Amino acid sequence: MKLDASQQTRLDEIFAESRAKFAALRDAPEADRRTRAERLRAEVRQKINAMLDADQQKTYAEIVAAETGRAAAGSGRVYVPGPDGRPLEVRLRLGLTDGNATEVAGGDVSEGAEVIVGTVAANAAKSSAGSAPRLPF
Repeated sequence: MKLDASQQTRLDEIFAESRAKFAALRDAPEADRRTRAERLRAEVRQKINAMLDADQQKTYAEIVAAETGRAAAGSGRVYVPGPDGRPLEVRLRLGLTDGNATEVAGGDVSEGAEVIVGTVAANAAKSSAGSAPRLPF
């Protein structure tokens, strides 16, 4: 993006501030962490965007879109099993969201469709079905 010296200094300040805030999240109730972390990330993106010129803002928007998997606001993607079992990307138009659940307003996926929500390494140890999750003490 070719930041000038003052922009680089400001960026370093923004990251230093955010590191302290993210570290403080460790003490937050687990139920609130995800929402608060997303708010912090949005705040950081907003601060970074505010210090950039118009051309840099355009480049930054493209970087954020690529990193977050969003081609544009209101769009997203999921993966579904293809005929050969390999994942196929399906582009979606997104609706309302609360940060945890998002409405699918359009796209080639219907309610109840099977979607891929994660992967397992081929050499991963199998977990016993029905066991309770392990909690930290």
